[in-house]
Amino acid sequence: VMHFYSGAPMHFYSGVDIRGDIGPGLAITAAPDGEADGHFFVGEFHLLGGNRQAAAEQFRRAIESGDESSHAFDCARAELERLAG
Repeated sequence: VMHFYSGAPMHFYSGVDIRGDIGPGLAITAAPDGEADGHFFVGEFHLLGGNRQAAAEQFRRAIESGDESSHAFDCARAELERLAG
């Protein structure tokens, strides 16, 4: 299943959102489906920047949100497993 997200998370990955704000905190407010998505996007930001420890913490927070119906919940779990392996 392909998921299409709003432009806000994509602007986050470029570093600037439509309001001109900068930084990974944007993902929490821009997340299309809730808290798990926000933490997952921030985790990906840290992972892409080479900060594996910060990424793992965000992936844990995505899982701790308990939103098992979220695609980001499953992705965060997979990223944590990949980082551990």
